[in-house]
Amino acid sequence: MSSRFEEMKPTFRRFNPHMIRMWRWTWGALPSFLPPLTGKIMLLTHVGRTSGRRMLVPVNYAVVDGDVWCTTHESAQWLRNLQVHPETEVRLPLRRARHGVVEVEPAGPHDVDVLRRVLRNAGFAASAFGGVHPRTDPDQTLLAGCEGYHLVRIRRGDVVRRAR
Repeated sequence: MSSRFEEMKPTFRRFNPHMIRMWRWTWGALPSFLPPLTGKIMLLTHVGRTSGRRMLVPVNYAVVDGDVWCTTHESAQWLRNLQVHPETEVRLPLRRARHGVVEVEPAGPHDVDVLRRVLRNAGFAASAFGGVHPRTDPDQTLLAGCEGYHLVRIRRGDVVRRAR
């Protein structure tokens, strides 16, 4: 799946600005209404590790026991940024933005249920781009297909106050 991730980077760079624009126009929740097709999408704000700029990235997610989980390959720039600056803002569809603290860990056998849930919430992307089938693949096949991927756990905190 890692070589597929590298192949998909240009596609993400092309489509992510449109997803961010939808969120700014308050249409961000629209794609999340058909999770089996489009997936559940949230907007994550992070700080660049060298630039210090605030950046936005749309990602698929799952809420498990009150925490927000997502996954990406270890070479993703936004993951590297979050490893340096673990404070973030999370914007889920139809909810107010919340501060959060990130914990990153490699996807492994102890988290396969969470990984499966996040990949199911990715809609068609997990099978089309990643080559894994989270609804039908056994645990070992799923983990083998997600080699090099990390799970990102976001512990949500207070609501983000808007500047007036």
